[in-house]
Order: sequence, then structure tokens, then C-alpha cells
Amino acid sequence: MVNLLPLGAPWGGKVLHLHDAAHTAENLVGSARRQGLPWSRIGLPWYYRHALPGPLGALVAKGRAPVWDAWLGARTLPANVVHVHTGTLGWHTRFFRRPYVLHLHGTDIRTASYESAWQAKMADGLARAAAVVYSSPDLAEHTRRFRDDAYYLPQPVDVASLPAWAPNARPRLVFASRWEAVKGADAQLEVARRVIAGAAAVGLDVDVVGIDWGPAASAAAAAGVRLVPKLAHEEFLGLLATAHMVVGQMSGILAVSELEALAIGVPVVGGHRHDWYGGLNALSGPAPGEVAEGALAALTDPAAAGVRLGGREWVLAEHDAAVGVRRLQGLYAEVAARR
Repeated sequence: MVNLLPLGAPWGGKVLHLHDAAHTAENLVGSARRQGLPWSRIGLPWYYRHALPGPLGALVAKGRAPVWDAWLGARTLPANVVHVHTGTLGWHTRFFRRPYVLHLHGTDIRTASYESAWQAKMADGLARAAAVVYSSPDLAEHTRRFRDDAYYLPQPVDVASLPAWAPNARPRLVFASRWEAVKGADAQLEVARRVIAGAAAVGLDVDVVGIDWGPAASAAAAAGVRLVPKLAHEEFLGLLATAHMVVGQMSGILAVSELEALAIGVPVVGGHRHDWYGGLNALSGPAPGEVAEGALAALTDPAAAGVRLGGREWVLAEHDAAVGVRRLQGLYAEVAARR
């Protein structure tokens, strides 16, 4: 069962976001500050993000956790609530003197929490958190192993900052995810093959594009997908904005890239579970054959497909960063009141 975080009443306390994942903190803090709220964010220090070689590296590795933990404890004092992004950072909260919300983003709870090196650390950070939220519906079952009171916070997108939809002159279909098993790479490859073969059969000249990223990228190229290098976020958004159609990951969820494409107005098909995304119309079923068929149909009239899907309106209502801020304000107020 997915426990959706409800909308809350306005609350003007100070919130410090630690780290970022999939632009979540960036989008939330940016939206909050535009509303005049005293939210801020800090990243990871260089000595946490980079390993140094030799004896100096060993010394830094041994001392960096307590040094950073103590610094964090002091840094969080001006805040009313701290929002920690990714579950693997939960164990760095031991010197916090403010309540914290622990935000699970995917690999942390889906993978790391099952690994012996992280199990105890993750359990400790989750147990001490004043509240726990997770970013996609599939994470509910993994999170409930630790916290049955955790909330689903729909992945926030900064809709106002996205480029306008400007489809390329030549019909273009973009695969938005990396070619990896966790994203449903085998099913993505089947969709690619079916789309390319189906377009050729009806004489439709389609530019099928994917990112050169992931273990199965070479197989995608062999199937006829034109691969482009990994792009900076702004460049990637520009690519999405030129698409007539976007194929999302085949893992059951809508990730940030798919949500951004929907918010731009591009029709999106993929393997997401429709019961997890109520209110979003469907252009296809989730099976590879259905996704390919839906993509080919939409390529002939992407504007009409976009209207049928209603993706931009749905993202604005459910996933816009301003909506995420409203949801969190209620949770923050509750957490701060418990101090």
C-alpha cells in the first residue's frame, strides 16, 4: 500500500536540505524560496565525495565521518527541521540537535538496505528519523521493512523551468532511461526493435535516439538506436523537448526524466503501472508490444496524443515542486511540534 503524503497548511519554519538526488532538493528549495520560505540546502564535502590515494587518503577516510558529523551537527542548529536526502546518509545524523526527515530515493532502500555493509547503518538512520518519505511507489514495500509510517512524496519537478515543446522536423522518438536491468533494459530493447521495424514497414522515417549509458547501450545501438553521449541536465531537457514521443523506463515507475517529458508536453509511453499513477491517461499498456504500438500510433499525431494523455496538467497537479512544498510543510510542522 502506498501512503501518499497529504497537502499541509502553510508553515514558515527554517528547513535545511542535506545533499540532493534527481534534483529533488534543488527543485523543492527553489520553489520554497520563490514563495519566500527560509529553506536552504548544502551538499557533500569534497572529502566525502572523493577518495584520496596513499597514507593521506587512508587518514582522511578514517577521520572524515566524525569530522563531517560534528560539522553537520553545528550546521543544522539554525534550522527547525533537517531534510536528509538518500538513506545512506542517515547514519551521519548522530550529532543533530534538530529533528530530521529521511528521504529515500531508490537504490538506497531498494538495494543498499539489503547489503551487509549498509543494513545496520540504514536501520539506525531510519529508526532515528522523525519522519521518512520515499520518492516512487515501488519503494513502499522496501521501506515498510523499517518504517510502516513512511509517506510517499511524489517526485517533484520544477515545471516552470522546463523548455517549451518544439518537436524536431523529422519525427523523433527518445528513450529517456539508461540501458540497464534496473530500468528494464531487455524490455526497452524489445520496444526499440519493434518500433524501428514497425516504422520501416509503413515507410515512416523516425529518428530513434537513446543515451549512450548503461551495460546494454551497445545492444541498443545494434538494434538501430542512435546513441548520444550522456548530457548535462539542461542539454538533456533540450533533447526531450525536440521529441515527438518519449519511451520511459520499463520498470513500473515514472522517474524524473519521464515526468519532465510529460511536463514539457511530450507524449510518453512506457512500462509504468497505471494503478500507481491515477489521473494520468494511458496511450498504451505496459507490455513491450503495447508500448511499441502506442509509440508508433502517437508518432503520426503527437499533438493529439499529448492532449489525450494530459501529461502536463497531471504533472502540475501531482508532481510540481510547489505541490511538493505544500505536502512537506504539513509534515515539517508536525515534526517540529514534536521536539
